[in-house]
Amino acid sequence: MDILSQLQKTEIFSALGPLESGFVAEACEEIVWEAGGVIFEPGWASDCLWMILDGEVEIFGAQAESPLIANLIAGEVFGELEFLTGKPRNQRAVAVKGTTALRFPQKGLSWENLLNARPAVGARIVQDFLKVIAGRTRKANQLVKENSVLVQELRRQVYGDQLTGLFNKTYLEEALPGLLGPAPLALILFKPDNFKEINDRWGHEAGDATLVRMAAELGRLVPRLGGGSFAVRYMGNELGLVLPGCGREEAGKIARELNASFAQLDLSGAVGTSGVALSTSLGVALYPDHAQEALELIAMAHALPLIGRARGGQQVLFAGEGHE
Repeated sequence: MDILSQLQKTEIFSALGPLESGFVAEACEEIVWEAGGVIFEPGWASDCLWMILDGEVEIFGAQAESPLIANLIAGEVFGELEFLTGKPRNQRAVAVKGTTALRFPQKGLSWENLLNARPAVGARIVQDFLKVIAGRTRKANQLVKENSVLVQELRRQVYGDQLTGLFNKTYLEEALPGLLGPAPLALILFKPDNFKEINDRWGHEAGDATLVRMAAELGRLVPRLGGGSFAVRYMGNELGLVLPGCGREEAGKIARELNASFAQLDLSGAVGTSGVALSTSLGVALYPDHAQEALELIAMAHALPLIGRARGGQQVLFAGEGHE
């Protein structure tokens, strides 16, 4: 196989002149893997980069259950960023099927020794590599600037709940730590006390429709609250409000107002009949009064709605202080 012609087909090597290309070709070797062969794991030394000649390679994140990041085919190069920076591998690369790739530099050769042997040629190679990578970065930044709708859609998919349109559990757990500062904050989490009855009697679609109506009520309330407040669907039938700058008195007032609003919701469209009232129990946890860490604050508020239901429902409970 003509290695020089293969190098010229790849983005990262195509900018090299004849001298640099010949230098790279001499320092390459072919490596073959069977299907399932591991090319590198997180933590491995990044002493080379790879160009696929034939076959297919999948790249995964560092964690054991990380999703697929990239699927690469013949002509594509991978591992170049860690190679140039000298940082350990932070991804996992696996051959999907029988795969052949060029390794640069070949085993037994170090990039540092190659640079020392041919410093002028090595410097031009590094310069060309950096130009290609800088070009990729500019293209990516331009894509983000020119496609703000795309960015918004990605954000919605990652942080939005499909059923209710509210923020999801992931957003709450990622955003809340950054909101815990000098000012107080209130977290209200709540569940319908009679949600199981609605599901059992009228079906899960009725339960989903009930949550949608609750979310709509929150949607009307949040703009009036202002101050960076936002609503979430924490998990299952549990919804919530994050209230930056809110102390105990105001949080209690908002929780009671919510309780009354939910009790008056018209569920006829959800359950197919009139006269069904929603009972809701709400739990309020205050920062810094009840907890100083985000996950601890969430856990305290999360535990309260079930306590409220056990006490007969339609409750507003504060963390550690019983019934409000």
